Amino acid sequence: MNKGLNTKRHAERRALERYGIDADENLIVRLKRKIRKGLKRKPGARTCSNDGAQPIANPRKAARSIWTVPLDGKKYRVVYERKANRIVTFLSLDATP
Repeated sequence: MNKGLNTKRHAERRALERYGIDADENLIVRLKRKIRKGLKRKPGARTCSNDGAQPIANPRKAARSIWTVPLDGKKYRVVYERKANRIVTFLSLDATP
């Protein structure tokens, strides 16, 4: 098995464990799209809380970053790996970075 497949399976298990959801490909693609849109925003730009993904720390300087992503009326906290463009894991919303 390759690292990408292992990472995907890990994220799917954590989504089920922490949010009780099936993290299918459609959900993952939509989350990544919101994160990439958030990466394009200028640093310090303000957004509506339901508008897009919010980084916990400066994502431009890190290989992996933590994001809070609103989607379908829910919020998810995920770890995103920028170079590989993948969701590494789902964190609980009450987890502190």
